[in-house]
Amino acid sequence: AFQSSLSLSLSLYPPPPPPSCLPLPLTPTMDVSNSAPPAPACDSPCVCLPPERVALLEKVERVEAVPVELGRQAVAEFLGTMLLVATVVGSGIQADQLSRDNAGVALLGNAVATWGILYAGITVFGPISSAHFNPIVSLAVFLKDGSRTLKQLLTFWSAQVFGGVAGTMLAHSMFELDAVAFGGKVRTSAGEAIGEIVATFGLLLVVFGSGAKAPMAVGLYIVAGYFFTSSTSFANPAVTIARAFTNTFASIAWESVPVFLAAQVAGLLIAMPVVEYVLEGRPLAEAAAVLLRK
Repeated sequence: AFQSSLSLSLSLYPPPPPPSCLPLPLTPTMDVSNSAPPAPACDSPCVCLPPERVALLEKVERVEAVPVELGRQAVAEFLGTMLLVATVVGSGIQADQLSRDNAGVALLGNAVATWGILYAGITVFGPISSAHFNPIVSLAVFLKDGSRTLKQLLTFWSAQVFGGVAGTMLAHSMFELDAVAFGGKVRTSAGEAIGEIVATFGLLLVVFGSGAKAPMAVGLYIVAGYFFTSSTSFANPAVTIARAFTNTFASIAWESVPVFLAAQVAGLLIAMPVVEYVLEGRPLAEAAAVLLRK
């Protein structure tokens, strides 16, 4: 009876399969002289993992090995920029309605909402398109990465601009406004132009200097930029153009758009040699040559 019970128990609860071994590359600091002999399947020191963990790692490797086609990247950039602008415009409308006659509180609500959508959007779309959502960032990557083509750059730019305008229209539809509206805020002062140069310069430093922490770092920088720059830190041509299609809290007048675009390009021209020299450690002459894709 005991043997029958034991047999039944083993059939219902079979022992777990033995762990699988994956090759573990040697490094100069590893001492394997006293380590246990490797499993028969391994020709080098191994790390043993449960079979389900090995299967997961193999699946991740297969996914990462599949290149993301340009069409998927364009859709990701369109959706990401659309959601970003919808958040900027929509939260501006909401904050303005909830805090009448208190522009500081409205701006705080606008900034925090933008931080949230940047963190979420970069996290979600980063593995697909690197989550630029910004023609200036796409141009900066184009200058740094010689393998990028002009077709890729123009595709990203188109997706970002059209996505941004769609975001404004989406925000307006949620608050039952006309699809587009003009007559936004005039922002043509010299101080605001300087503010945009500073905002764009700092944004590129954060983008290229924060690595895996970019979702949080970029969002926090933009929140800071809302308050420390005179321009409230647009730092993005697609967002600038999209915000010219609204006359609500986050708007910008069309006559101010060229000023902001020029300032953003100037910020990039200053930032990229600094990125290469300070963050990448390239000689000064080579760092400046990044503007020529060298």
